[in-house]
Amino acid sequence: MPPKSKGKITSPPTADSSDGDETLEARGGSRAPIRMDDLARILAQQQTAMAQLLAQQQEDANRRQEAADDRLLQQQAAADDRIAKLLAALQPGVVAAATPELPTTQPTYAGAVTNPAPRRRVIDISTMEKIDVDVEFSMFRRWRQAWRVHAHRQQVATFPRAEQVYTLVAALGSGLQETIRVTLHVDIDADDTTTETVLDALQGHLRAKRSITIDAIKFHERWQGTTEGFDSFRVALEDLADTAELCGNCRDRQIVTQILVGLRCSETRTELLKVLPQPTLEDCVRIAQSVEASERNDSILASGKPVNKLSAYKRER
Repeated sequence: MPPKSKGKITSPPTADSSDGDETLEARGGSRAPIRMDDLARILAQQQTAMAQLLAQQQEDANRRQEAADDRLLQQQAAADDRIAKLLAALQPGVVAAATPELPTTQPTYAGAVTNPAPRRRVIDISTMEKIDVDVEFSMFRRWRQAWRVHAHRQQVATFPRAEQVYTLVAALGSGLQETIRVTLHVDIDADDTTTETVLDALQGHLRAKRSITIDAIKFHERWQGTTEGFDSFRVALEDLADTAELCGNCRDRQIVTQILVGLRCSETRTELLKVLPQPTLEDCVRIAQSVEASERNDSILASGKPVNKLSAYKRER
């Protein structure tokens, strides 16, 4: 009789039992390995997400840099404008002005080399004679004409309005600058204030300080000087006529009359009186220049210098 076994008797596990696998997994058993195509797909997704994140960060950085550069350009433009105004108001020499037709070079961010900013144009007024409150009305009129020629040569009209006006004011003395601001109440910063506005205001102010009657008397007292040429005499009469503000319809007629009265050459006067009913200003210029040229030629022939040279040449032969 076989001996009895001691202890508890357990039955062996059956082949179709699933409790063993579940128990093994619950106890930390090993899983199946990940496939290579799944790993490659996961890595590709991570790389795409990282590239998109970097691109978004770079775009945000570029946008912030552009905004900062725009603010810097605006601040620089405002500072340049203030400096130009200060130079125009305080310095009688060269006034700096921005070039309106040359745009400022915009920055790039891809490492490209940018062109340098264009050089600023300037309005040079150093050659303009400075005038002040003691200027005579006739002198101011001549200075205004000189300014018109200078402004044309410097192409002042191509500059902004403020630069034109401040440049003009800088060409004037401190006394006239004060007159513009305090006496005439001209606002040079107003959008409708131009260089002609300032010049017209000054001319009217100086005209009111001088009697037109005195200028008319000076016109009628002007005679040709002993050694003065006709052209100089005529130009002086025209300037006096404009200073006296002779009427536009009778201006040339009064100049012709004063030429006849003040001419030094009686021969020229006789020729002019032959023109009926009255010579024009053009007739005066043509006849007077012709008589002067004739007198110069007669003087050369009467001097005998060409004959003397010819005689000396013959003696040497």
